[in-house]
Amino acid sequence: MYPENLEELLKSKFSMAPKRSLRKIYLDPMTGKADWIIFTDPASKRMMGVRSASNDEPLKVSNFPFIYRDFEGKTKYSDWVFAYTPQIPQMPGQPNK
Repeated sequence: MYPENLEELLKSKFSMAPKRSLRKIYLDPMTGKADWIIFTDPASKRMMGVRSASNDEPLKVSNFPFIYRDFEGKTKYSDWVFAYTPQIPQMPGQPNK
């Protein structure tokens, strides 16, 4: 299940010892503030990820490694989405998509 907000990632729900997903809410390096735009799951309305509030043009807009291919051609940092998307397990021998 996705967290409701960034603050929920600071808590340890399933363990007596502190076991957090985040130690603190980090500042957006593009704005210098903790003003992240939250990206939510349409079905649950819970947080899937974040993106910058900056409308500045990225220094890099092409030639990204495959895992960052979604950043290709984006004209502002706020278009770069950092989100968790669960992968569907594949059967052995199937090609990766």
